[in-house]
Amino acid sequence: MRKLRRILHLIVPAVGMALVIGAVLFGESLPVQLFLVLAGLLLTEAGIWRLADPLLPDERKYLALRAETDHFMTLVRQLNAAAVALDEGEERGPRFALDEVRTEMHRSIDRMVNFAGKAGEEPVAQAGRSAETPMRAGA
Repeated sequence: MRKLRRILHLIVPAVGMALVIGAVLFGESLPVQLFLVLAGLLLTEAGIWRLADPLLPDERKYLALRAETDHFMTLVRQLNAAAVALDEGEERGPRFALDEVRTEMHRSIDRMVNFAGKAGEEPVAQAGRSAETPMRAGA
């Protein structure tokens, strides 16, 4: 499936460009040229924006692990934001946030260990996760 995706990512824009060039060089009448140029531009844009991706099936099997890894990356950003705030002189809030994020990171790692190697759907209930705090600028 990956080869098909790579081939589509290369071929769709190439076919679009070939249509545009072919229409300009070999088009017989103006309406045919306009149609081919428009079709070529649409194909080129579809290739650039990868609009064919939703048509191809998803290869991912370990969805729960992927979701937990994404959550962990969010925690990394929160940890960095709290550390930057602490370095900038804020005292009470960031120190508490560091401890809270550290605890949640340990829980997240425990969940990743449980999800590793288990193919299936994303977890419906995300029990044990703390409410995510908004990130600060510079995180």
